[in-house]
Amino acid sequence: MGEYLISEYEIGRFMEMKEWSTDELSVEDELKRLAEMTAKEKNEIEETLKSRAFKIGKKLTRKKDRIVI
Repeated sequence: MGEYLISEYEIGRFMEMKEWSTDELSVEDELKRLAEMTAKEKNEIEETLKSRAFKIGKKLTRKKDRIVI
């Protein structure tokens, strides 16, 4: 019943943490996985910053209300 109150992002992070706790990866494999995840998230941020919706939102949001990145 309460699962609809948890955002999809939070559920994804929970599942990721649960998987990590049961994995028996080597340190090298774990570092490789983290590097891949970091690259993926960096790409998502870059794509968001280039998106038309982000640029429009930035123009419509007052400077004092913007999140500085």
